[in-house]
Amino acid sequence: MFSSALVALSVISLAQATAVLPRAASITEFSTSPVEFVYPPPRSGYLASNASAYPCGGSPLGERTSYPLTGGKVSLDVDTLAANVNLLYSNNSNPSTFHEFSTFANTLLDVSDGGWCGNGPNFEELGLSAGSDATLLVIYQLYGNKTYFYHCADISLVAVNSYTAPSDLTCSNSSAVLETASGEDSMVLKGSNYSAAQQGADGQTVSIDLAAATAGSSGSASGSASASATSAASSAAASGSANSAATLSAKVGGMGLGAALLGGLCLLL
Repeated sequence: MFSSALVALSVISLAQATAVLPRAASITEFSTSPVEFVYPPPRSGYLASNASAYPCGGSPLGERTSYPLTGGKVSLDVDTLAANVNLLYSNNSNPSTFHEFSTFANTLLDVSDGGWCGNGPNFEELGLSAGSDATLLVIYQLYGNKTYFYHCADISLVAVNSYTAPSDLTCSNSSAVLETASGEDSMVLKGSNYSAAQQGADGQTVSIDLAAATAGSSGSASGSASASATSAASSAAASGSANSAATLSAKVGGMGLGAALLGGLCLLL
């Protein structure tokens, strides 16, 4: 009887969890990027109508923030349930095409309202030096929306011994839902300026012709690498750079929100 009661409670809990799943958000509901850089500070000029324009959501080059060659942090503010969040960098002074960027962190398959913080690129290991300019990019989807959106922050690299972090900079993760993919299951984009020293650091990859990528998104909170490729392909075609080559991971996996709920449910058994 006790076991049956637990099962009944589990079914009720699952039904309740399903009932409170968020609705699909629209980018037009937000006056700032719903996945936004807190540190380094983002580019200004956000417009929801331009948020899907790559590589930086239509925002022009912004004021650069001093950022350390090594040991830097990246902090994001998340205002809704987002999926397939990927962080990238470019060491070009003013990147204008998607294939100029390379990933530097594992994919966040699902992340809910709150804050996320992680390590920035090791620019010294990537061959950059103090005085170099770089741009950070976050791409993301909203829950139930297969469109990818783009948001940038511009930085100027400084030596570690001459860098002082802002006094109000905190690095913590406060999102109730946070599903991070493994290196092998993360999207890996290796742009035209990717350092050979980092080759192979992000798992097995396969070369994909962006112009030929036609697979669609699953439409769930956690999409697939083919969705990432399709988004990149659409962007490349739109800018006339469809012939640019990039390297993406063969797959993006993860349990997603539903599995996270089931994982919590197992705690009841």
